[in-house]
Amino acid sequence: MQDKAHNVLASAKKEQLQRRTITFEYEAEVVRHKIAENLKYIDCAEKFGVLPELVKDWEKQYEAGQLIAAAARNTVRPKQVRSAVRAQSYRASRWKWLF
Repeated sequence: MQDKAHNVLASAKKEQLQRRTITFEYEAEVVRHKIAENLKYIDCAEKFGVLPELVKDWEKQYEAGQLIAAAARNTVRPKQVRSAVRAQSYRASRWKWLF
């Protein structure tokens, strides 16, 4: 019984230590919200669950146009989607013949 409780605690701790992946779009959205609501860094950071320093850095990047440019570089274009769908359907059709 104690071993099971230890595993539950270990998995909970592992989840807490896991890093979040924050996209450029999310960063831009946080900054837009801060500007629109005229919030302080600390208030915006508490609302979105990030550090105030991050919000400040993101705002500087947003004002310099770097944040929007970085988000545009990472967007998926329709041609890439069609290519991925085509490749997926090809892989699926190959597996049909095996079974």
